[in-house]
Amino acid sequence: MRHASTTGRSPALHGGRSAAAVCSHTRSASRLCLCLFVLGTLTLLPMLLGAQSEKSTSEESLLLGEIPSVFGASRFNQAVTEAPASVSVISSDEIAAYGWRTLADLLKTVRGFYISNDRSYAYVGTRGFSRPGDYNSRVLVLVDGTRANENIFGGGYVGRESLVEMATVERVEVIRGPASSLYGSSAFFGIINVVTKRGRAQTGVRATAEMASFGAKEAVVSGGARSRHGIEFFASAGSRRADGQDFYYPEFDSPPGNFGRAINRDREAQDRLFAKLEWRDLSLEGALNSRLKVVPTASYGTAFNVGQQELVDNSKFLTLRYQPTGAGVSTFSGSVSLNHYDFRFDYPFDSATTGQDLAVGRWAITEWQYTRTVRGLHRLILGGMYTHNFRQEQTYAERLDAPLILSSNDKIQTVGVFALTELRLHPKLIFNGGFRYDNTTRLGGNFNPRAALIYKLGEGSAIKALYGNAYRAPNNFERFYDDNGRVQKGNPSLDQENITTYELLVEKLLSRKLKAAASVYRYQARQLIDQNLDPADSLLQYRNTGQANGQGIETEVEVDFGVVTGRGSYALQRARIPTAPGPVQNSPTHIAALNVAARVLADRATVALEVRGMSSRHMYTGDRVPGYAISNVVLSSRRLYRGIELTGGVYNALNASYSDPVSEEHRQSSILQDKRNFRLSVGYAF
Repeated sequence: MRHASTTGRSPALHGGRSAAAVCSHTRSASRLCLCLFVLGTLTLLPMLLGAQSEKSTSEESLLLGEIPSVFGASRFNQAVTEAPASVSVISSDEIAAYGWRTLADLLKTVRGFYISNDRSYAYVGTRGFSRPGDYNSRVLVLVDGTRANENIFGGGYVGRESLVEMATVERVEVIRGPASSLYGSSAFFGIINVVTKRGRAQTGVRATAEMASFGAKEAVVSGGARSRHGIEFFASAGSRRADGQDFYYPEFDSPPGNFGRAINRDREAQDRLFAKLEWRDLSLEGALNSRLKVVPTASYGTAFNVGQQELVDNSKFLTLRYQPTGAGVSTFSGSVSLNHYDFRFDYPFDSATTGQDLAVGRWAITEWQYTRTVRGLHRLILGGMYTHNFRQEQTYAERLDAPLILSSNDKIQTVGVFALTELRLHPKLIFNGGFRYDNTTRLGGNFNPRAALIYKLGEGSAIKALYGNAYRAPNNFERFYDDNGRVQKGNPSLDQENITTYELLVEKLLSRKLKAAASVYRYQARQLIDQNLDPADSLLQYRNTGQANGQGIETEVEVDFGVVTGRGSYALQRARIPTAPGPVQNSPTHIAALNVAARVLADRATVALEVRGMSSRHMYTGDRVPGYAISNVVLSSRRLYRGIELTGGVYNALNASYSDPVSEEHRQSSILQDKRNFRLSVGYAF
């Protein structure tokens, strides 16, 4: 019963903080945002005024290490400054230094991104848009270039429910803007491409044991090897258990609800495995993740503190890939991926009645790509994709012992073809453009072009003018889910969403130790899919409700002084939905983040500070949750003594109290997030 309602409720039905408290928290967050904005503006000023006019030298090209490359922006490796998108590349070294345990942790500090959590899932927001409870169906998650969004809810998961475990990550490519011209549906607001480790990246075995607040315990074992015959193998396995927290929810403050106290209702268990085998141009990789989460919030109208509101996500994939590593004039690559997703949700309506949702997804994806390089300068890519859904089933039962009611058994197929060209019109001028056409069973076709003009200011510097179009097909849940007249009904006639985005981006090396980026963008989304209340039967139903518009500015500064590295970002964004009454939910106007890491103890350890915050956001009641600023401090070492590794972190170190807006499936209009907590892990590499 994954409902994601967006209709309004009366504020009188919900408790809230005083206006003074809201203003106080908002001012604190605004001051943080203002400070980082001023820092970014002062740093960017010389670039904007043209003060730095001399050519970059080969010495400057070593700024912050080598200029990072990105694969996901064009389906081939290219320098970030030549990619037709605004791109951030996060390395495994950063992941280790800042102690990020999930993709959601990482994305919280990426320019223009933010994360919400309702104690069930983590939700990605970017460019002012994050509909509570939409399961990230408007962001495409890739694992080594292959799509990982499942075929029931369209979810691209980034929390503990994700297929990706951080011990397997070599780097994460965050690519902003529409990308359906290459990847089809769901590449709506951006792409998160996770590039996994190879055997050569970690020779030997590493074992880690971890304990953390809220009764969390975790063990991870990973290892890699490379033979003299060129065979590489990498694998990682982990298991985590957490008791969770006890909560107080004033919405349930009555004797039947244990006076609002949710006791022992936040437990979580997770088991995962990843393996990758490579030989020459062939690779075979697979992963599985099983997560059980006990939900403390009594969502979907369930009884508070009665029984177990329990959800289970099981995901698996196996991918065989042929990817030539050479730089020949003509190359052919392809892959076949088998995918598996199971979902179960038990929700007690009272002590005698427990409903159950089940979802089963089975699908295969095959992709191919032909690349032709002319004179070593121009590139033409032709490709295609076919997705075959073997199973897309959703069932509902009013009681655990009752027969299941089938709400959908649709098995749609999608065929897509695309063409991309990169033309070097001048040593400093690059044109990158292309299109893709997709046809989906019973939904019809969709044509999505893109174009980019990139002017290189020098090594590591560029100005980019970007245009792109993307679409999102309605997922199986939105079209067909029906809980037998209790809350929701299906809508098989849903149409596809579309978005058009324009962006101007400047990336500039300001000195050997400093670089900056600034962009301005505007988008318009059409045929937006939202959930509405049908007055005829008082049931919720997904409908194409209209359009959404957004615009904003994103800035970022990176520094590398050798011993100390860091980056700071600020985003000013504004989104609106003209056809919906009131402000856009969960859409902060200001987002800021600052990350600083310093090597200490003769380079054997790293101390990292992370500060991030955002301005207030609207809830479905029309009220606002206050803005906030939190800080994390992490000490890590991989060379402390022989093979011993140690990581310790304090998160939300100043014990800030803050909440995230949630969807109307909750009686709460916002959910409290973690206060101060810690993590300590000890590892041994051998």
